[in-house]
Amino acid sequence: MEDVIERRKEGLKRLKTADHMLNVMYPSLQEPKILLAALENIFLGLTYSLSALLYYEINLKRIPKFKDNFESKFRMFRNRLCLRYEFDKSFIFLLHNVKLLVEKHSESPMEFSRKNKFMISDKDYNISELTWDQLNAFLNKSIEFYKRVYKITTSNEVYGK
Repeated sequence: MEDVIERRKEGLKRLKTADHMLNVMYPSLQEPKILLAALENIFLGLTYSLSALLYYEINLKRIPKFKDNFESKFRMFRNRLCLRYEFDKSFIFLLHNVKLLVEKHSESPMEFSRKNKFMISDKDYNISELTWDQLNAFLNKSIEFYKRVYKITTSNEVYGK
């Protein structure tokens, strides 16, 4: 269970960092690149939270081992755990959309700031934009995801050991 606790802690740390970036740093500095850093922390927070849930299930021998990459974790969550823990489809869309934006950034040949937005262009010049409102919505849903994972993964913990 130590692996579950560590992943939960790291997930919370990343979400708190994203919250600080969006609600303290960005309003005072108005630097759109902060939005990109917040997106990356939201993604890491989600990934660690997802890992905590999956390792919890592995420890209880409810799911088989999986490859340690986002796609494998995402498939296992979508196919095996969403129904078991009654996660609605909005969490699947959240994980997918955040991952998609992070991938677009990593593959982007060009990015720029415009009117308090961070713009990401792909090789065909299709533009994706990051806004404070969008990232704040992602953050709030990610915190909700973390809280659900925390509740699930602490249900069988024995304290004092």
